[in-house]
Amino acid sequence: MSACAKCTSTDLVRIAMTLSGAPVTFGHCRTCEHRQWHSAADGNDLRLPDVLSQVAS
Repeated sequence: MSACAKCTSTDLVRIAMTLSGAPVTFGHCRTCEHRQWHSAADGNDLRLPDVLSQVAS
């Protein structure tokens, strides 16, 4: 995740963490406030409901 998926700004806050044993990265755009989650293993986007279900387990 090198740029915001919504506005393409590169001014992002990135936080790496592990959810249910899987490495993920949370990104928050300082320009437009968009939030996004990515799998650190393959870089694929994660949907918020999927992230929340991993947190709940």
